[in-house]
Amino acid sequence: MRKNDPPMNTKHEVLSEEEIQLLSDAPAVADDVNAGSVRMQSLRSKIMVRVDKQEASSHHELLTIRADSGEWETVSDKIRKKVLHVDTDNGIETYLLKIEAGAKDAPHIHTTDEHCIVLEGDVCFGDIHLNAGDYHLAPKGSKHDEAYSIHGALLYIQTGLEQALPV
Repeated sequence: MRKNDPPMNTKHEVLSEEEIQLLSDAPAVADDVNAGSVRMQSLRSKIMVRVDKQEASSHHELLTIRADSGEWETVSDKIRKKVLHVDTDNGIETYLLKIEAGAKDAPHIHTTDEHCIVLEGDVCFGDIHLNAGDYHLAPKGSKHDEAYSIHGALLYIQTGLEQALPV
């Protein structure tokens, strides 16, 4: 930062308070053609640099989704999904699945790898029984038998954007 640059803000805003004030004073400054023109050009340059930096850094922003925020969509009877992140560049989706006790899902074949961590409760894929803390990988091309939960579950899933194929 140079000596005459306005202070950088920490709120991830493109404009600082000083720049906003200068913009709001612009009609008054414009009355003095020479001073106004030089100040406005300087301000415009600073704003464009800030916009470029903001756009460059926006790809590296952190994402936090609180437990009580986000939307749950109904997948099927007794199963809901909350999307956490979609990475379209790599074709990956990360989400939570909330499964009520007694819920069932039909057998299916995976078109991409699927990573599953049981956060709460239990889930079964045929004769594979998983409980809280367990990790399960269903590789691309693998078949899941009927999925069901006895007591209900909360699952963390990371998988490809392609849909699984019914058996």
